[in-house]
Amino acid sequence: MQERCPSAKFVCRAKLPSHRLAFTLRSCRRGCGVADILRDEAKEVWGVVYELAENELKNLDKDEDFSPRRPDLKNEYSRENHYVWREGDAKRPLLVSLYRGHPQPNPPLPDCDYKSLIVEGARHWQLPSHYIQELEAIQTA
Repeated sequence: MQERCPSAKFVCRAKLPSHRLAFTLRSCRRGCGVADILRDEAKEVWGVVYELAENELKNLDKDEDFSPRRPDLKNEYSRENHYVWREGDAKRPLLVSLYRGHPQPNPPLPDCDYKSLIVEGARHWQLPSHYIQELEAIQTA
């Protein structure tokens, strides 16, 4: 994150309820399946919330192949506002921007390197241990 958005500041760990992590897209750059979120009432996705300068949002948009000027279906991802819950504070939801993919038919599994990035990031930010175990169980190509 610091490479893409030097102003990024850690705000908190948070969960997105009623969603699950999925690999619905093939990244041409990585050559494997890449992360997305899908609705799932029985699951939750954990992550980190950052605050960043408005002018750096274009850096994330570029990395996620998103342009607000293109029709939505011409983008790999859509940027959406969504509420998440700060760790330990389920009473005050926090409005954040997140990227939701446009699923492709028959996407590949992530490769070991990509999975490692996800798991290492979760460990670094000390996400809940049960969630890290779920990430460690992700199948790879």
